[in-house]
Amino acid sequence: MKDKRIYKSSLSREDVETFQTTSNGKVKNAIEQKSLENDFDSDALDGWSENKASIHDLKKIDRRFKVKTTSFIFPTVLVLMVVLVAGFYFSKDTSSNNKVNQIATKQIEKPTVEHTDIHIPSEIAALVLLPEHKQIQPKTVKEDFVQKEEIEKNEKREEVLIDELPKQHIPSSNLPKELAKKRFNANEIYLNDLKLVDYREYRSRPTIPSKQLIITGTAANKETAASTEETDEWKIVEIPYIDYIDKTIATFGKENYKKALTRLEVILKTYPDDINANFYAGLCYFNLKNPDKAIQVFEQCLKSEYQNFDEEAEWYIAKSYQQLRNTEKANQLLQSIKAKGGYYAKFI
Repeated sequence: MKDKRIYKSSLSREDVETFQTTSNGKVKNAIEQKSLENDFDSDALDGWSENKASIHDLKKIDRRFKVKTTSFIFPTVLVLMVVLVAGFYFSKDTSSNNKVNQIATKQIEKPTVEHTDIHIPSEIAALVLLPEHKQIQPKTVKEDFVQKEEIEKNEKREEVLIDELPKQHIPSSNLPKELAKKRFNANEIYLNDLKLVDYREYRSRPTIPSKQLIITGTAANKETAASTEETDEWKIVEIPYIDYIDKTIATFGKENYKKALTRLEVILKTYPDDINANFYAGLCYFNLKNPDKAIQVFEQCLKSEYQNFDEEAEWYIAKSYQQLRNTEKANQLLQSIKAKGGYYAKFI
């Protein structure tokens, strides 16, 4: 399988410093939520809290060993010294501190919290999760992608070339005035083992407007020696599509369907025909017991110029009709799927 995975830590050094110093419960909670996006960040944040160490300690280490040299040996020794000093400085929990040191040496970024990290729209929050055994779970979707791709690869190997038919010239006057839009399989990318259309190939610098909480600190005209009060404000920030969808799919993969759906709906406000957002929103709506809406967004996949999710969308539309107990419509679709003989035909 062609795998173009992207991995990024959710936390920056500034996030950890903000978590230690802020008295804003909302901000603390948001940073904790960000750390839960992978085990590494969660363990690292716990390590900082338990050791009660200060980010400033590592800043001192940064300054102490920040020197200029033209030697190719000294930078290597410098890196080793920083690791050894940092490891000695926080030696209570070796495994946890190693993770913390990796975060501390990351490039410093402004601590930000996305609106979707702490707010779920009321209409999504009100949805009810299906029992686990009735859900379409991420691991099932991943397994289907892998098996389906293997079958397609084998079929391509077994293809037999046939002679081309002689080309015939068709006078332009006989051509229909309106031609059906040609559909095709777009270039794909796998993030968190889940298939996506790689829109970087088809959109010019695609971005998603994300509402973010920017931690600005105390206003200069109000700052005093004893002041520790913080100010914050929400701003709209343009996030590269690939980064936004990566975090969204990771959230879906952790079965946090309400948060994932909230982020997918943000994408659909900018790109209503986005096949990735429509497909994974359909899975979220299915698992959140809203099959009508699931059918609606799955059908949008079938209207897309890209046919990468056709088989999956048809299969899950049939499943959605079963959830609605519309047996007649579900059976019609299932028989159509079986007649086509695709990947899902074997399950009927």
